[in-house]
Amino acid sequence: MALAAYAAAGIAGSNPFKTGNTAFRLGIAKALVPFVFVYSPALLLVADGFTWWLFTVTLIGAMLGIASLGVAFSGYFKSPLKKWERWWVAIVSFLFIAPGLMTMAIGIVLMLPILFLQFKQSRI
Repeated sequence: MALAAYAAAGIAGSNPFKTGNTAFRLGIAKALVPFVFVYSPALLLVADGFTWWLFTVTLIGAMLGIASLGVAFSGYFKSPLKKWERWWVAIVSFLFIAPGLMTMAIGIVLMLPILFLQFKQSRI
C-alpha cells in the first residue's frame, strides 16, 4: 500500500517505516468511499431513485466522514488531539457516512465539543 511512500523515503533519505506509517494513516480515510457507495448509491449518479438532494447530502456526509477520519488518524486538527479525542472523532466519523440527515446531524452535534476544545486550545 505504501510502496510510493517507501520510494519517496529512499529519495528523501528518511526512515521508510515512519514514512510508510504516516502515509497509511493519512490514506486510510479513503477506504470509506466504497462503503459510501454501498450505503448510499446516489453518489454514483446512476442509482434508481437518484435526486440531487440525496446526492448533495451523501457528498457532504462523505466529505465530513473522510476529513474527520483523517483528523482522527493524524491526531491533529487545530492542535494535537488527546487520545480520547482521537477515539471520539474516529467513532463519530462513521456517523457521517451513514445515509441520512439525522445521522449527519447527530455526528455534527457530537463533533461540536471537540471542535470547541480545538479552537479554544489553538488560541492559547
